[in-house]
Amino acid sequence: MTTTDRWPTLRIMLTGHVAFALIIWLLFAVVSALVTAGFAIFGTVTTSIWYTVGTQVPRWFLLGLGVDAITTYLRLHIAHGRTRKDFLRQLGPYAVVLSVVSGLLGALGYLAEHGMYSIAGWPARLPEDMVFGRTTDFFAIFGLYSLVFLLWTVIGVLLGAAFVRNVLLGVVTIPLALLVILPGEMLLRVNGMPLIGVLSDRLAPSVLAGLGLSVAAVVVAGAAIWAISRDMPMRPKVA
Repeated sequence: MTTTDRWPTLRIMLTGHVAFALIIWLLFAVVSALVTAGFAIFGTVTTSIWYTVGTQVPRWFLLGLGVDAITTYLRLHIAHGRTRKDFLRQLGPYAVVLSVVSGLLGALGYLAEHGMYSIAGWPARLPEDMVFGRTTDFFAIFGLYSLVFLLWTVIGVLLGAAFVRNVLLGVVTIPLALLVILPGEMLLRVNGMPLIGVLSDRLAPSVLAGLGLSVAAVVVAGAAIWAISRDMPMRPKVA
């Protein structure tokens, strides 16, 4: 049996979702450039625009891809005569690869912005309480964004599975999903989410503690996804 035979759905999900992510990130870059140009024309550029464009929206985008992974591709997987267990073991690598690619694109966005700002003589400042202090801290940005995006992808899968299983279960799962993303949001600090933002400001764990809590959150979410999905009634989706 070939590698492709062992991981058929993983290959299909990554081909579709990573390609889609590249297109969306290109759109984010265009929007960021347009916003920056607008500030330059009508005002003064004093801070990183990519921080807002490349941080706020992509998290929700990855949550949506996580939902799609469980609601669309599980049906296709079953339609081809494969088991839920076989599908669930492919979700882990899928979430990691998609998040790492997205984190890389986010970090590259900061570098591109830094180069543009340097040419124009603008300061590329970040919020004071960020884990990384400069837009050129490539590896710190790459690692943090990959982690945050992983947590958001995982809760997308979790919420998608819960709502497919039972709407009431989906509603009950929302608080758990918020707890799962909390460690990453506490490291990210500024996130635009009122309740999470307050908790982030008050708790503000160290980087090491945040990493440990994030790993624990992924484990808990993974266990919940397994418990919900391993025998979830779902009719195969026939093309």
